[in-house]
Formats: sequence, C-alpha cells, structure tokens
Amino acid sequence: MHTAPTEPTAAQSSSAPLLPRTGKVAFFLVTGLFFLWAIPNNLNDVLIRQFMKSFEINRLEAGLVQSAFYFGYFLLAIPAALMMRRYGYKRGLLTGLLLYATGTFLFYPAAMARSYPLFLFALFVIASGLGFLETGSNPLIAQLGDPSTAVRRLNFSQAFNPLGSIVGALIGTVFIFSGIEPSATDIGRMKTQGVYDAFLDHETLRVLAPYMVLGVVVLVWAVLIFRTKFPVIEGDSSAVDAHKTGGYLRLFRYPHFLSAVFAQFCYVGAQVGTWSYFIQYCQDYTHVPEKLAGYLLTTTLGAFAIGRFSSSYLMKHFHPDKMLGVFAIANILLLLVGILCTGWVGLIAVLLTSFFMSLMFPTIFALGIRDLGEHTKEGASLLVMAIIGGAVFTPLMGFAYQLTKSMAVSMIVPLLCYVVVGVFALVGAHAAPFPSRWERRIKRLVPVFGHRNWIVVADSAYPAQSNPGIETISTGEDHLRLLGKVLDTIAAHHHVRARIYLDAELKQVPEKDAPGVTGLRSELDRLLGLNARVLGHEQIIAKLDESARLFNIVILKSTLAIPYTSVFLELDCGYWNPDAEERLRNALADKTAAASRD
Repeated sequence: MHTAPTEPTAAQSSSAPLLPRTGKVAFFLVTGLFFLWAIPNNLNDVLIRQFMKSFEINRLEAGLVQSAFYFGYFLLAIPAALMMRRYGYKRGLLTGLLLYATGTFLFYPAAMARSYPLFLFALFVIASGLGFLETGSNPLIAQLGDPSTAVRRLNFSQAFNPLGSIVGALIGTVFIFSGIEPSATDIGRMKTQGVYDAFLDHETLRVLAPYMVLGVVVLVWAVLIFRTKFPVIEGDSSAVDAHKTGGYLRLFRYPHFLSAVFAQFCYVGAQVGTWSYFIQYCQDYTHVPEKLAGYLLTTTLGAFAIGRFSSSYLMKHFHPDKMLGVFAIANILLLLVGILCTGWVGLIAVLLTSFFMSLMFPTIFALGIRDLGEHTKEGASLLVMAIIGGAVFTPLMGFAYQLTKSMAVSMIVPLLCYVVVGVFALVGAHAAPFPSRWERRIKRLVPVFGHRNWIVVADSAYPAQSNPGIETISTGEDHLRLLGKVLDTIAAHHHVRARIYLDAELKQVPEKDAPGVTGLRSELDRLLGLNARVLGHEQIIAKLDESARLFNIVILKSTLAIPYTSVFLELDCGYWNPDAEERLRNALADKTAAASRD
C-alpha cells in the first residue's frame, strides 16, 4: 500500500548525508555565491551613512538606497525563474554574476559625476544580478542532495552569507568611512575657505575602490562556474520534457507557501531596516563616532554568523519550524528592550537580534518551497521577490523617525515583522495544500464508486476519448505524485479495493527513445510492488471498452510524455455482491435500450 511521504524527523535528518554525493565542486561554488551577494547587501548600511554626509540628505532620502536595491530583486526575480526554467540553473547564475559585476563598475561614472540617482541605478543593477543568484542558488542547494536534509543544507550554505556581511561591513568601515564628521561650525568654516565641495567630492570617491575590486572578484567567480560541470537536477531544463506544465497560479493551492512569501517579506524588511539604521541608533543613544559605530555593526553581523552556524547544527536535533518560532519570539522581546531601554542596554538588545534572525531567511525559504515539486523555481522566484520588504520597511522606519525623531520608536516596525514570522512558524508552515479540481472530484467519487469503475492515471500523450461515458481531466501533476495521491485516496476508504494493471508495452520502451523510462519503471515497481498485473495493450483497451458501457471511467492525465506508462485501476467495492451487480447490469441495459428506441 502506498503512503504519502511524511516530513523527515530530526533523527532522520541527522543520519542522512548533508552534502551531495556528486557535484561537490558545484555545491561549494554555489555556496560561495551566498558569501558574495552578502557583501553589497551590507555595504548598503555603510553607504546610507556615507551618502547622508557626501550628498547632504536626510534619513528618509538615504533610505532610498535600500529601495533602489531591493526593487532590483523584486523586478528581476520572475524573469530569472523563467530563464532558469528554460535554460537551467547554471546559465541563470552566470547571468546574475554578469549583472552583479556590471552594477559595481557603474559606480565609476556615478562617482565621477557625483550623481546620487546614478548611484541608485548602479545599486539597482547589482541587485538585479543578485535576484538571479538568489532565485537559483537557494532552490539549487536545497535540491542538491538528500531531501530530508534540505533545510539543514540550505542553512549550512546560508551560514556563509553572514561572513560576507561581516566582510562587507568591515570593507565599508575601513575603506569608505573617513572618520571625518564635521560639525555645523566646521562645515561653515570649510564653505568660507571654499574647500567644502572638495571635501564632499573626496567623501563620494571613497566608495569607488571597494566596488571596483568587488566587480573583478565576481567576474573571476563567473569564470569558475562557467568551467564547472553541474549535476542534473530534477526540474532543471535538462531534466524535464517539453510537455511539463505549470505556472504561478498553481502556487495559490499552497497556503504554506503563500504565508511563507508574506513572512519572508516581513523578515527581510525587519533585517534590512534594523541593519540600515543600526549605526544611527548607536550614534543617537550612545554618541559613539561613525568608525566605532561601523565596528559595532560588524559585531552584530558576527552575532548573525554565529547564529547561522549554530542553528545549522541545532537543526540536527530540533524541528526547523519550532526553532523559527522560538527565535521570532526572542527578537520580539529584544526589540521591546531596545524600544523601552535606550542607551547601551537597548543597543546590546538590538545587536543581539541578529543572532536570532540568522536562521529566518533560509528556514522560511526551505519551508516555503517544500512539496512544490515542478513549481519550485516559480515558488523560489516569488520568495526572492519578497525581498522587496527591504525596500518597503526601511523607508517606513525612516518616515517613523522623521515623525517622532526617535530611532527607538521606529524599531516598532521590525518588531511587528517578527510577529508575522512567529505566526508563520507556528501556524502557516503547517497549512495543507488546497485540493485541486481533480482531487476534489476523486475524493467525492471513490467512496461511492460501484463495482468495476475505473481510474486511469495516464501520461500526457494518452489519446483523447470520444466516449461520453469517459471523463478526462488534465491535472498538471507529476506522474508518480499523481499516482501516489490516487492510491492514498483509495486506501483511505476501506470498503474500496483496486485491481491494478500495467501495459505490457511499457517494458519494451527503450531508454534511448524515452530518456528516464528505466528509472520510471523502477519507481513504479517500488510504488506498486506485487499488486500490479501486466496485461497486453489490447486486453486493457478491451476491458475499458466493456466497462465504459456500464460504469464510470475517469482518466487523470499527468505531465509525463512517455507512452505506455499509464496505470489502470479497476475499483472493487467490498460491500458488493453478484446479485447487486446483476440488478445494476439489467437496469443499465434497460436504460440503454430505452435510449436507443428514443
């Protein structure tokens, strides 16, 4: 009997291998991308403070750095998913790296022109590339290896992200911050001396060197990925046939995914907003200089890194969703302290939130794409689009500051975001998918199906039926997943049994004509065991023709395009008896005769 796959237990995850058996070089190169895309993310936190000084703008205007950046993620995530669905993960990642490098080199004309809008455009281009990288890397890492360790594996790779964050913050603090913070008196004196514009030019040019070096490193990484062979991934363009169907609308069947998108939107808003204004919080309530505030930002990113590595280990023993819920509650309490107890106590509380936010992005991501099957790429793209939260909540915090003149009060915004994350962890992540039309149909029909009604799990090439007594439904489901759901539905009704038939022609289909058919035969044998009988093609068709005159036949077409792979299930009601069948036959015969006379 088939049973639905269950979520792996902590013990199962602990015993399964974390890293893939093949493609380790590709795995580590993709893991390196998590490090690389973190650098510009956290250089933004330094840029906000630097641009406030060099362009003489307020906190709300400086928050546009994050808006421009995260709109790049938002607008390019779906094109990235569509491209990778057609051309595969590798080409998508290479496209992302080229966009990333292009954006860094655009800093040169922006600095020469001393143009804030051009800097924002360069950041948009960088983030467009990062949208490709995150859309591809997260699901690729989750799929590279044993499914039971997908969340742990993604947390492991994501653990290199905070290392990049630390490097980004350090680069910004050392090479971008000059340590010169002129007071209003100093600015007046420089203007009198005619050197203030030169000072602003110098402060603007300080951002140039780190981005030029970063662009070169990114291009080198692109060459390494280009020269590396990637393993074939289920659902990648090289592994799926042209007849696969899907689409974004199908994702609305998965409430756990929809709640993950909203939780990710809020989480990224909380993370980006907290880090973007962390330096301002430090200076407002502890009055430390910008250099020291930059090092404190590096410290909070260090807490983030420690949290990533430790949570990846802890997930061997605790369920990811429960850890996510506990960490969200911890951040709610810490931000309450940061709001109510300003000064060093509040600063330490805000600093520690980075430790507890560390597992949130990868865990929400992995829980969100769980069980999406062939729709994983589309789901991943929407989860990456949710990064737009960084563009929404950061200016919102800046607006809250402009209204209240209190950076502590603005921390209410990320606090509310963590409430949403906690609700997702404890409730949303466990929501069952909404049944599709065919599932609702089968669940209604199986309990009342009489003797010798049929369900056919057919391939997409199964010929159309002209008999009005045969109902055909295109499900858009994977063949084996569809078969498993049908078997589960039958097994749930103990008075219904099924005789299972396979087409004898299936064993004659060669691998060279239908790539993947050998593995499919093995999976069917595993799924059906000894319960299936093999009949000749003509015998099965004759049985269907005979039954179609008297009984119901429903054909459920999957996305598989390999012929002779259909599975035929003849239902048998345990409460049936020969007399009841004879009465039904006579009644149907009378009805047919009356219809022919009319």
